[in-house]
Amino acid sequence: MIPNSTRIRLQHQHEIISWMIYDLTDAQLIEHPNPGKWSIFEILVHLSAYQHIFLDRIEKIISGKNPEFERYNAEEDPVFILRLNWSQAEILKDLFESRHIIIYRIFDLSDGQLNRKGTHPKYGSLNVTGWTEFFLLHEAHHLYSIFGLAAMLKSGAEG
Repeated sequence: MIPNSTRIRLQHQHEIISWMIYDLTDAQLIEHPNPGKWSIFEILVHLSAYQHIFLDRIEKIISGKNPEFERYNAEEDPVFILRLNWSQAEILKDLFESRHIIIYRIFDLSDGQLNRKGTHPKYGSLNVTGWTEFFLLHEAHHLYSIFGLAAMLKSGAEG
């Protein structure tokens, strides 16, 4: 079973992105106020690319017997690297569209499927509900980063 709080966050947590970046220019989105750290645009590209990784992992968990996954590294992901050349509009479109696919897929699973497990290298064996929670917490971490970067860019401050 997916807890109601998880369902609500899966449906709506990502929607705050539009509000956080609505008044930033394209130049600000690619700016690196914290040297050596991702820009807002790079974080958005990561979130977009990772949603596809998450969906693929869920499919492998449902169809396999406790598959083991390697830790995801965006810099080694050809999809992430390719999407760095996409426009902001393309990234946001993909992010919102792929999120709808995730929502419908997760909400369509039976309790038996939700209890299927896959192994994360750091967090161990997690069922689909646990993977969904991990996905949302990972996303929330990046949303917090976007919030901080946007505030810095809007105020003209540096990290």
